[in-house]
Amino acid sequence: MNAARTCLLALMLLALVAAPGFAKPDADPEWTPQMWSEEDTLQFRTDCPDEGEHWSYVWLVVIDKDVYVRLGSRAAERIDCNKTKPIVAIRIADDLEFPAVEMVPAPDKADAVADAMAGKYWTDIFVRYSNHPYTMRLVPRAKGEVLGSGGDGKNGAGDGDGKGAAGGSAGGADAARGAAGGAGGAAGGADAARGASGAGKDEAAR
Repeated sequence: MNAARTCLLALMLLALVAAPGFAKPDADPEWTPQMWSEEDTLQFRTDCPDEGEHWSYVWLVVIDKDVYVRLGSRAAERIDCNKTKPIVAIRIADDLEFPAVEMVPAPDKADAVADAMAGKYWTDIFVRYSNHPYTMRLVPRAKGEVLGSGGDGKNGAGDGDGKGAAGGSAGGADAARGAAGGAGGAAGGADAARGASGAGKDEAAR
């Protein structure tokens, strides 16, 4: 009888632990780009010496199961001065927050991202011709993970001194995405957010 009771209690404990609501308090939500393709904006947090913590709104598109953003001039400046560059915190889908996401320069995707933005946001007709220094791919990172550094080239023009796009822990695949020798560390971005007529907020400070 005691053995049966012990077995029953063990099964109940396992069922409780496996329940959806039972999770570690510090567990991050699941990174599911395919679920966010219809989201209008996401927010990213930077922490610059002269400004402190700031949450910026930007548009997003999902291409090949990856999340991409364009950064306008002001947002790009915040990335450059961010104390944790290239790491930011991300908020998306109302209440999901990811504390450690790397912004990986993706100059090779600049045109594809621009086209996807144009197809998703009608107000892009007013935004796309503004200055967009960076196009970034968002990659979630584990806490304490060794990270690469963000590319420091501007859109379409490498700095010629061997500085490439982020590699580091992103591995060879991420390093390959940077233009060789830093030819395109990062490309056009938009800090624009929700447009007119309920389209949302526009963060782009250009």
